[in-house]
Amino acid sequence: MRPDTRSGASCTDSGALIAGSCVGGLEQKRPDENALLVDHYTRIFQNGRLEDG
Repeated sequence: MRPDTRSGASCTDSGALIAGSCVGGLEQKRPDENALLVDHYTRIFQNGRLEDG
């Protein structure tokens, strides 16, 4: 997860572990839905910034 520079909020190590665990479970149980999420977030976070689209 990327830090939100506007509010100063960021993902902690424990939050990252929880998110990683959830993504891993989704990847195993519902690979098609996982692929949609990965595709979505890699597209909107291109070039190191959030892009509208």
